[in-house]
Amino acid sequence: MPGPQPPPPGGRPAGDAAPKAPPPPRRLKRRLIELGAVLILVPAYLGIHWYDDHNNALTFQPDERVTIVPRGAWAKLGHNQWRLLGRQNDPATASAPGSSAAGSTPAGARLTLLLQAKVLDAKGVEELDTMVYELRDRAGNLWSAEGEAENPSVSSDEPPVGSMPIVRVTATVPPTVLTSVVLDLHIQPFHRPERTVLDVLRFAH
Repeated sequence: MPGPQPPPPGGRPAGDAAPKAPPPPRRLKRRLIELGAVLILVPAYLGIHWYDDHNNALTFQPDERVTIVPRGAWAKLGHNQWRLLGRQNDPATASAPGSSAAGSTPAGARLTLLLQAKVLDAKGVEELDTMVYELRDRAGNLWSAEGEAENPSVSSDEPPVGSMPIVRVTATVPPTVLTSVVLDLHIQPFHRPERTVLDVLRFAH
C-alpha cells in the first residue's frame, strides 16, 4: 500500500488554486487616479445640469402658481395686496398696433380695469413699478396691458406703507373677447421673490 504523497512545493495542498498576484504598483496607481477623476466629474456634471435646468425655469419657462381672486376680494402678491374694483368696456375703440400677442387686429375694443393696491411694506412700493398686466381669454391667448397708478404720491423716496393707490389698467382686445377676458397680474421675472415659480393673480369678474 503506497504511503501518503508529500505536499507540493511551498506547503500548498494539491488541487488549490494559487492566489492572484497583486497588480503592479503603476497599474494600481492608475486605477486610483481614474476612480478619483470619476468621483470628481460626476458631481460636477450633475451640478451643471441642475444649474442649466434651474436657469431655464428662471428665464424661459417658469412654473405658474395661479390664484383665482373673486371680484372685490383681496389677494397677496409679493409685498402688496390687490383687488379688482371694476371694469369699463368701450367697444367703439379702434385697436392699437402690437396690443395683442398675435399682433394688431383689424378692429378692437378698449378695456379699462381698476385695481387697488395695498402697500404692506417698503418693498411693496418698489414692486409697484415691476408689475406685469396681461389679459387672457378662455383659449389661453394673452394681450399685454398698461397699468398706471392714479395716486401721484406713491414714490420710492418715502414709502407710504399702508397706502392704497388705484391702478388703472388699459388694453385693446378683439371685440369678440371683450366681456370674457380676465386680468392676470404678476411680478416681472427677475424681480419676483420666488425665482422659479411665477405667482399669478387672476381676477374673476
